[in-house]
Amino acid sequence: TVIVEGPDGPVSLTLGAGSSGGRSVFKLSQPTVAAVTNGVPAPVAFAGVAAALDLRVSGDRADGYAGLSVPFDAARSGVPPGVSPTNMTFALAILRVVDGVPAYQVVDGMRFRSGMLVTDRADGFPGWLDGLHQDTNAPFLTVDQVAGNSEGAEKQQSDAARPKSFGLIFQLFEQIRMVVLFSLAPPFRAEGKVGLCPAAIEGQCLDAQADPLFTVADQIVGNLGGGDALSLATQAFSDFGVLPEIQNLGRLPLPGAIVDAAQISGPARNPEDRFTRGLPYAVSDRSARYHLLLPSASEAYVMRARHPAHRDRDFGPMNPVLESGLLFPVARRNFTLVPDTGLNVPPVVRVTQSPLFPGTNEPVELRIDVIHALASTATISLVLQEPVREVGLPHVPPPTLADVHRTTPARDAGNSGPGRTRFTATVSADRPLVARFRVTADVQRPPAVVTGPDVVPTPLVTSEEFQVQFAAESHANAVVQSDPLDRVGPSLVRTEPVAGGMLAPGQPVRLFFSEPINAAITNDSAAFTISPSFAGGLVVGLSADQTVLEILPPFLQPDTAYAIRYLAPVSDLAGNPLQNGTLSGAGLDLRFRTPVVRSTTLPGIDSGGGTVSHGSHIFALDRAGGGRLVVFDASLPMQPVEVAALALPGFPRDLEFIPDWSYYIQSPVRVPGARPRTHRNLLLVVGGTVGTLNAGVDRLDFQKQYLRVYDVTDPE
Repeated sequence: TVIVEGPDGPVSLTLGAGSSGGRSVFKLSQPTVAAVTNGVPAPVAFAGVAAALDLRVSGDRADGYAGLSVPFDAARSGVPPGVSPTNMTFALAILRVVDGVPAYQVVDGMRFRSGMLVTDRADGFPGWLDGLHQDTNAPFLTVDQVAGNSEGAEKQQSDAARPKSFGLIFQLFEQIRMVVLFSLAPPFRAEGKVGLCPAAIEGQCLDAQADPLFTVADQIVGNLGGGDALSLATQAFSDFGVLPEIQNLGRLPLPGAIVDAAQISGPARNPEDRFTRGLPYAVSDRSARYHLLLPSASEAYVMRARHPAHRDRDFGPMNPVLESGLLFPVARRNFTLVPDTGLNVPPVVRVTQSPLFPGTNEPVELRIDVIHALASTATISLVLQEPVREVGLPHVPPPTLADVHRTTPARDAGNSGPGRTRFTATVSADRPLVARFRVTADVQRPPAVVTGPDVVPTPLVTSEEFQVQFAAESHANAVVQSDPLDRVGPSLVRTEPVAGGMLAPGQPVRLFFSEPINAAITNDSAAFTISPSFAGGLVVGLSADQTVLEILPPFLQPDTAYAIRYLAPVSDLAGNPLQNGTLSGAGLDLRFRTPVVRSTTLPGIDSGGGTVSHGSHIFALDRAGGGRLVVFDASLPMQPVEVAALALPGFPRDLEFIPDWSYYIQSPVRVPGARPRTHRNLLLVVGGTVGTLNAGVDRLDFQKQYLRVYDVTDPE
């Protein structure tokens, strides 16, 4: 059992006996609900999010039962008075990305007991620990794998869908984020299986025996009792026309299928129109079973099954009132998908990303899968569209295309296979924003499969849009407010450099305040601007006591005038605004210059290996000959003069300067009274050729390495 203290009380994780056959490491923490749901679509049809959890898993694979327990405050979550949490629905879900949009994968049910939400084996779910393995946002099956209906084909699919270890699963996610969704109605569960037809004619499986769990739509409608339930169910069936009889035998279990449900609220042209992005969903497990909690048993639904590796989608009506008993709030709905076997249909494009919640300047790997029988001929283009400002940053200027950086998508042969080609690209952003992309994939048809009047085969093209949200890193105050009655704001004491002064290369701009300032100033580096601008942005930080603000511009040009501006208010820990200085209550405008940079050659250096400087002296490595260390007096920077040189015992690789060091020549343990040498400047040189030397047919000699430490307090 792992217990951590969350913002609302203790959170516990309990592994059942035999859950891990080796060494599995779990790290559990509980962020606030507001921090997790910021910028994430609200769960459709559910009332809200009751709790949030962050989980890291490493080591050996663990599965089976694992219990979770989290505190729940009904009033704080907005539950109306008179509604008992014991009669509410609580669904444990993992935040995933489906079709480029954050969505909720339901992996377990929870119940309210004595102020806590707990998982319960009696809910019918296999357990949230198994749910972690079900959805990798990648295809489980290819066209070739479903071509035959045999035990071998079924085993091949099962093996393809089964993760080999936690290491394989969680290398895609640096952190698993879980939430507890809740609705005010009693729980109701839909469950069933998802199958795949090995062959198809007009959308029906080739088998003579009908599945008794599937019936013709008009037969169901004829058994309805009338009223609103009849009206809603009739509307659901009108989405489909007349449901065909779906055959059962001959279907292959289909792991990894996504099953979701949309409430029926009026007429629709087709079932797909009822579904919005971000719906809570379930994923079929290795035996093709799914379990999905619906937010209310008094509503009628249209259910949908789909799979990342297949274009086909299957729909079915679900009316909990009519399809379940009073004692068992559960109804069954099976689905059947038909594999894409045609060569004249456009490809399927699926985009996933890692990490799921990137920060500013954090690289994101995009994985773009093109699924088609001719996927080996696929080419793609990735177009960056105009980014939009992140929610909650109204004072920041709108982002531009220059704030987003990306690489050209490259084919990933190691993760491609029959019927699927993967491309990868890397994306990052200099500031908090939502980057929007359009990916277009095309596959080239050979002339033999072109039908109709086409003379020249045209590519089959699919375009998809998706977005990546880069959030600002959140910094909390590390300093405690000492005076609760403080009403005096901070003042700016001084700046480095001074206004109009010179900023040395590689040095940060420093602002010194009279008291600690609020760390919120560092949460959004995009609020700081510099002109002339450059790619990369500014790095902003606070000293440990929060009285010194450092702004590091990484790419300044020499002999250039710059201006740094800050667009948001500055305050102390009590919220009092800034009083004086070049900073106002809501602005900073500090101007400075960079020095002129002139270059010259070091005389006598034939093959330079690096330099360091201290004061007016330059220490340089010369790799020519046997290698040597050369010291120059640069009192006149454009006319350096060699003042000392020392031969080295081999090829020099690098050097490092350590100022103001103390050391003993003789150990005071062995020589009582020995005194250290203090305030010394040391120079470290490492060298030697890395690798081995072939000294004969049967012998390899490792070449010599060395580290030399020189006291250069008096370099001449």
